[in-house]
Amino acid sequence: MLDSYLEHLEIITDKELINPIDVFKIFWHAEWTKNRRVEDVENMMKNTGIVVLIKYKKKPIAFARAITDFVFRAYIEDVIVLPKHQKHGIGTLLVETLENILKLSGVNRIELTTNKVYFWQSLGYNIKNNTEHLIKNL
Repeated sequence: MLDSYLEHLEIITDKELINPIDVFKIFWHAEWTKNRRVEDVENMMKNTGIVVLIKYKKKPIAFARAITDFVFRAYIEDVIVLPKHQKHGIGTLLVETLENILKLSGVNRIELTTNKVYFWQSLGYNIKNNTEHLIKNL
């Protein structure tokens, strides 16, 4: 499935080369990110350790980021693939790109929160036993 995309894909991992407007446009497509403001996306980009943007025919179609100490742990956040481009391997490519950068950085454990358990398990992620996901909005 990904083969039909490959010649038109661009994977960008350098924050300086990613326009926050492109990320903002992707954020429109996810329930948890659709109300974010451009200014907040700009600040998020400055303060996030690792970002990956995928473009197809020069248009942004996918984004993910990792918050990390670059030693022990990383937390994957905001994995979004535009609906039209889902089910083609773009999400897997996005996550594998993040994982490769983290592995090269020396990180040995990745954590995340999801409601798409089946997708993450297909990539080798396991449910963490005896834990509860806790959250507090400030």
